[in-house]
Amino acid sequence: MSPIYEIEFEAKAYDDLKEIADYLAEYSLKALQKFQKHLENHLKLLRKMPKVGSVPRDIFLRKKGYRFLLLENYLLFYVIENNKIIVRRIIHQKRDYFKIL
Repeated sequence: MSPIYEIEFEAKAYDDLKEIADYLAEYSLKALQKFQKHLENHLKLLRKMPKVGSVPRDIFLRKKGYRFLLLENYLLFYVIENNKIIVRRIIHQKRDYFKIL
């Protein structure tokens, strides 16, 4: 049986989540609930299959070990270290995430 990976959020990823939740709550509570459910499902999947995320095309991000998942209109960026998944950022897909990361 494969190991279950622990998931850790960096402080900036928590800040991203708060901003997303605040924005969606203002826009629509239903949209917020949908986002939360998608996030929960993606995290469950990552715990079991950490390499499910795509490897970025950008060489700089690839060399740093980044992977990402599409989470509705957001990109969840993470790295795998030992048996731990570290969520670095959750960024809207229209933002210039190269500058942010």
